[in-house]
Amino acid sequence: MEHLILALYVLVFSGGFAGLASLFMLSMRVRSRLISPLLAVELAFLAELGLVTAYFYLTSVLGLMGPLPVGVEIAISLLSLSLTIVLYLQMNALVSLLPGQSRRSKGIRKASGIATAGVVLFFLLGAVVGLAAPPPDNSAFQKLLTAGSYVLSGIAVGLYGFAALFAPLTGEPSPVRIAVRGAGFMCLLFLPLSLVEFLVETLVTVTWRPLSLEYLVFLGLNAFFVAACVISLSGKGNERVILETVSGETAARFSLTPRERDMAAMIAKGLTNKEIAWELDISPATVRTHVYNLFQKVGVQSRIELLNKLIQN
Repeated sequence: MEHLILALYVLVFSGGFAGLASLFMLSMRVRSRLISPLLAVELAFLAELGLVTAYFYLTSVLGLMGPLPVGVEIAISLLSLSLTIVLYLQMNALVSLLPGQSRRSKGIRKASGIATAGVVLFFLLGAVVGLAAPPPDNSAFQKLLTAGSYVLSGIAVGLYGFAALFAPLTGEPSPVRIAVRGAGFMCLLFLPLSLVEFLVETLVTVTWRPLSLEYLVFLGLNAFFVAACVISLSGKGNERVILETVSGETAARFSLTPRERDMAAMIAKGLTNKEIAWELDISPATVRTHVYNLFQKVGVQSRIELLNKLIQN
């Protein structure tokens, strides 16, 4: 059983290095401030996984270690806690860099910051309590700490996922959008997996406790990072925005309103109707109405025709 668990660790670890290499390659090919926090998240997750893998290999596979001295156990626990905190802080840093000026976007960023602070404080409180007077494994207080960590982590990670999935990634190249959207999707997937893991740990005694279902999230995350890198290497990842804004002269020629000028610029940046609605805090139906009016005024029937005509004028 130990060797099977070790093989799974190696699989996840290999995926982590592939994702890390993909992000480094992506950082050299495209310019985006969103890549740095993704790299930091990847490094923190990979370091934490490496720590767990090394500990499991030495103690359970090779059997080279007996019970570790108390000081060593404390040092390992504090290092793991530090890496976990860095992971959450960097995910929040990614959310804080996501574009979006609507009240909804600002509200999610604020909620993400509050949730991150709550998770960090709860983890630190748990560490202080554990060092001062470690509660028995099956005590009510220990169960409360475990449940609290799952709830707070789920809230924070859920907010990260929601923000990354729905933020209007204005002007970002497609590989970056894939990486960020993939991170958002996997963060949301973390919620049901986390619930399953909590129920299993609460109700069942398992022999594979060193493994965590969050490693599936890590594997999926790295698959998105590799896909983003492949798209970038294919030469399709460095598209530029062809229309930053509609000039006043062009707007006057077609009698465009300020909102219609904003719509044209967002269409040029590749935003969908849903993304435009999210950014402007309006309904998708309202966006469709504005886009229809824009098409009618400019005399076109598609987004490509719209951009070509606005550029020519």
